[in-house]
Amino acid sequence: MNKLLAATFVALLMVGCGEIGNLLAPEVQMIPPLSEEQEKIIAEAIRIEFRSEKGEKLAYALNEQTPYTGWSKSMYGNGQISALTEWKDGEVHGLELAWYTPNEKKNGKYVCIMKSAKTWQDGKQMSAAIWKLNGDKCPVTNLVNGNGVVVYYRDDGTERDRATFKDGEPVR
Repeated sequence: MNKLLAATFVALLMVGCGEIGNLLAPEVQMIPPLSEEQEKIIAEAIRIEFRSEKGEKLAYALNEQTPYTGWSKSMYGNGQISALTEWKDGEVHGLELAWYTPNEKKNGKYVCIMKSAKTWQDGKQMSAAIWKLNGDKCPVTNLVNGNGVVVYYRDDGTERDRATFKDGEPVR
């Protein structure tokens, strides 16, 4: 993926969600809309499976024998996208985006709320932005260049978990 596309994705995420929901269910509103190139990435993303190989857990396309490189997507039971992740040689590498299950209607459509936007490098978490279900960005999360803290929230807005990272790895 080119750097311009990555920068565009991150810029959109800092504002909120994209038009992803319209690819999967037109009753979901996600703001702001994504570009055609971004919509294509989501449409072509696949489901993956994990296998242990040589002591590490790697991602594979279903029924494939080589570790996966490309985009994957995870779905909620209602058919909505829950996460979009970029992989390289079976390890998370690039962007990882996650959304809360749409549950609040506005103008007759369910509204998508961004849950997290993270960047990874060779399986290590390098940065993160976290949002509460009400759309407020977490004021505590501060992970830069693999070092800092990440806070996760429950649907009621209370803190669920907190992790401290050093060199891209959680140290608690």
